[in-house]
Amino acid sequence: MKGVRFTLAAVVLAGAASPLLAPPAGAAPKPDPDRLQQRLDGLEGQVRDLDKEIAADQKALLAAQNAAFAAAAEADLRRAAHRDLVDQVAAVPPPVNLLQAAFLRIAGSPSDDLETRRDAAAQAAADADAAAETARARLQETVDKVERIRDARAVTAARITQVKADLRDAYTYQGVTVWGGGTAAVATRAALDQLGDPYVWAAAGPDAFDCSGLVVWAFAQAGKPGLPHYTGALWDRGTKVARSALRPGDLVFFNASRSHVGIYIGEGKFVQAPSSGDVVKITPLADRRDYNGAVRI
Repeated sequence: MKGVRFTLAAVVLAGAASPLLAPPAGAAPKPDPDRLQQRLDGLEGQVRDLDKEIAADQKALLAAQNAAFAAAAEADLRRAAHRDLVDQVAAVPPPVNLLQAAFLRIAGSPSDDLETRRDAAAQAAADADAAAETARARLQETVDKVERIRDARAVTAARITQVKADLRDAYTYQGVTVWGGGTAAVATRAALDQLGDPYVWAAAGPDAFDCSGLVVWAFAQAGKPGLPHYTGALWDRGTKVARSALRPGDLVFFNASRSHVGIYIGEGKFVQAPSSGDVVKITPLADRRDYNGAVRI
């Protein structure tokens, strides 16, 4: 039994005969799905980059907060030391007569050393205040930068929502929506249309498949025929993709020899023709501990 799907395109086609659903004269042409998919990929890449930048700047923000706190505490100590010396200088009694005053001028007053220390403390306090002000400014710069990046991420996320809305062909399977009309998206939907078909070794459709046969058949339906019916050749044919950057249509490989392959559909899931006695089905990627890389055709 084939998998049941919901498609916005199917709803429109079902009512194509209705004049209410006919496009008005002069209506804007449907956006090019391949260009929209490229736009979507670029925006999602920007979001990933912004998330990395935010994570790095969060560490910088914590360091700036600690530096500002330490600088403020140091300034408080320096000011307190200066005030203490000012009080000590003020507490030194003046000479009681001219003879004592003359002696103090020759021998040196106890307050002379205190005044020197007081002046040095005043300079240290001023330097500490300046350092604290610099630390506060750096903290504010970091806070502002993080806020700017978060704002940029919000704008980018809103653009992603709009691009997805512009991608008319939206198909949902088991809670996973495959967007767009590009080759990878069409191939993914073609594979998902075969849910429930039996696994048969060396079969490549249309009613039975092995793992690489499902890939070959699905991409042929998307206008890319002639892919090799062999996992090793499929691995060599594609561009290597990090697991964190997977998108629908990427081929995911399993076990040490990469002898098994499926098609990633999004949301951490892939469609596969598993083995004899089984059928084409959707599987969470997390269920496979033998994941061994991915390529983009």
